[in-house]
Amino acid sequence: MANYTKEIIGQEEFYRRFALTDYVTIDNNTDGYLTNGGAIFEFKCLIERVDEVLFQAIKYLSRLRIKGMPVHKHIILVSLNDEIAYCYDSAKFLKYIEKVYVGSASKHNDVFSTKETPVQIRYGSDPNAMRKLLELLDIDHPKFTKIHIDLNCVVGWANRFYRETKKSKIDMFEELRHPNVFRNYIHPWRGQEDDFKFIMDCLNDLKNRRELGAFYTPRPFAKKAAELVRSAIDRVPENTACTDPNCPFRVEGEQVHKHYVILDRCAGTGVLQEPLSSEELEHTVLATYELKEWVVLNTIIGDKVKAIIPPTQNHENGLLVGGDALACCVFPEMEEYVQDPDCSVIMFENPPYTESGGRSFYDQSSKDNQWKSSLVCREMNEKVPGVASNEKSNVFIWSAFEYYLKKEHDSYILFSPVKYWKNQHLVNREFLGGFFCNRDHFGTAGKSTISVIHWGTRETQLTELPPMPAYDIRNEEIEQVTTITVKKSFHPLSEIYDKKANRRDVAGLVCTTDGYEVLPENYRTKFSVKPLDNDNIIAYLATHGFAPNSQGRVLTRVGMANGHGFFLRRANFLKKLPLFAAACFPENTWYRKDVYAKTSDGGLAFERDRDFLKSCLIFTCLSSINKCISFDGSNGKLYLNELCFDEGTLASETLAKYKLTREENILILEWEVLMETAKECDKYNPQYKYGVYQIETELNERIEQIDNRTGQPILDPRTGKALMKPKYPLLNGKFTPLKKRLSEYYARNIEPKLFRYGLIK
Repeated sequence: MANYTKEIIGQEEFYRRFALTDYVTIDNNTDGYLTNGGAIFEFKCLIERVDEVLFQAIKYLSRLRIKGMPVHKHIILVSLNDEIAYCYDSAKFLKYIEKVYVGSASKHNDVFSTKETPVQIRYGSDPNAMRKLLELLDIDHPKFTKIHIDLNCVVGWANRFYRETKKSKIDMFEELRHPNVFRNYIHPWRGQEDDFKFIMDCLNDLKNRRELGAFYTPRPFAKKAAELVRSAIDRVPENTACTDPNCPFRVEGEQVHKHYVILDRCAGTGVLQEPLSSEELEHTVLATYELKEWVVLNTIIGDKVKAIIPPTQNHENGLLVGGDALACCVFPEMEEYVQDPDCSVIMFENPPYTESGGRSFYDQSSKDNQWKSSLVCREMNEKVPGVASNEKSNVFIWSAFEYYLKKEHDSYILFSPVKYWKNQHLVNREFLGGFFCNRDHFGTAGKSTISVIHWGTRETQLTELPPMPAYDIRNEEIEQVTTITVKKSFHPLSEIYDKKANRRDVAGLVCTTDGYEVLPENYRTKFSVKPLDNDNIIAYLATHGFAPNSQGRVLTRVGMANGHGFFLRRANFLKKLPLFAAACFPENTWYRKDVYAKTSDGGLAFERDRDFLKSCLIFTCLSSINKCISFDGSNGKLYLNELCFDEGTLASETLAKYKLTREENILILEWEVLMETAKECDKYNPQYKYGVYQIETELNERIEQIDNRTGQPILDPRTGKALMKPKYPLLNGKFTPLKKRLSEYYARNIEPKLFRYGLIK
């Protein structure tokens, strides 16, 4: 009888005992499954209620199915201390596997019961147990339980198909109907494509998913936005002069006769229009660019709306001829409404978001960037300075006001990150209402803030929008989380860089974003920084753009290769550290992301606040975001980190001139403990001056975990690589408390003044 107190130890020994270690993958919160398929395992030190553990494994299989992963034929439950394996056929539980379960798989399983009897392998007492289990698993011939495709799992299987075949969405649906790639995993799909009408954007192939923006509007947000559409309709004057019974704007049963049209140039499958009434839909014109979406849109809503653009299914490689909203200033089908002085145009849109301008998004030479050469984008480039046209949504926004919205009672109800108004200044129109919502529900990566705003056409010079509620979704209903007030930003921090040259400056070295030196021949492009060296230069600072995110901040010991910043010198460094502090503004909740901007709108007033400068000095020198390091340069010079509190640095000498608060003294004490611990590390160099980042990067080493019995590294069964552990556990434990305390210090002492001085708006 075994006596395990830790499940993981027994699990690893079980896999070794049955020679399964090299055949098992451990991920998706499971205890492991055969990499090539056939069986999923669930371990417990002692299984007291088999049905409960079985239900946990069923939930895991449910999640694998939803992700487009095969459902293993065998469910193996292992009671480690009993040395018994309970083996089930998953096909017997398909109706449970094809359900959706929310929350932890290990909880709320006591309600499950089954009459199915497992095969029991008593591997602790049966000498033939290994043979029996391996015969059951049949590793060389893995078996699966075929599942049915439905709304819950189709996205996962579509994504898998695209990854493995690089084919189109038409091919994907053909595969679902007549499985070939998935012949061992799924039953032929017998449904209709409009079964998936609400997630059709998510079923686009990977190329068109980027091309079309690939996000849909969650129903609760669409329902809330429909209220703004109705407020726009309320603004349209009653057309009492029109008595024509055949008027194209006359709707049967209407109480008030109004001439208006609702336009969505990027309707997709029409989810945004779902909450509109039948009368409102009769005033609606929709446009879409993708053949499959057109078919669904026409099937679902074609008999309810005024028109669908384009009116036919003519297409080239699945993209509709006449459906590209950026190929013409105004859709020909919309000209009569735009030109009619008595017709109000109400645009109701969630434009596709695609940002160009950086290879981190995709290759600039790829076809995904073809929209950049569209007629509308070219015209915007001629009329709008700057980089606003690098974002596809901005081209839609600009063209709406440029070509469609010209009359007093026209309106635009727009879903978009608010920076188009805040710092890109694309819209200077009358604000008529709005709200914010969590972008996480739109099918895009990451949580951030989307604004939904009702704009009129009257020009204004607003610098601050009225407070608007911010909504999240819980249990399919919107829930207000907070209220957000957005202020316009005008001047980036770069306008208060100190770029004064010094006649003693000489050529210097260059580093990458990690702070480490790079030679020209080892860098992918030409350096954009002019590298300088001088005894009075202590660092290089850059705060790109308005967004306070990790891509927009650099603080290194020498010039950064593509920095576009400025050098901090002994004489000016203290007054410029607040710029770094502003760039580190935490967007740690969705309703702080894509809302705030780092600016110099408040000028240099912050430089006179001595306590604020002290706080920014402490934050900078204790922050791991500060990538200043000490190193031996390729030019033979020793570069020391002066922006840390190691003994004898410029920062330490500067801090000594200040009186510290109790909170600050505690921070410095934690730093001193960290520094003293770091000095015990093998790689500690007494010639260097260390900051938190360099200690964490260079001294806090990780080493291989060694099996005490064999003396060999313990391998990760998923990757085959050695598992690692901290070489210095004492040192490794010092970073998290310091970072947490520093974050609290920032929130109390720095963040309020960033707003006060206009460094954050």
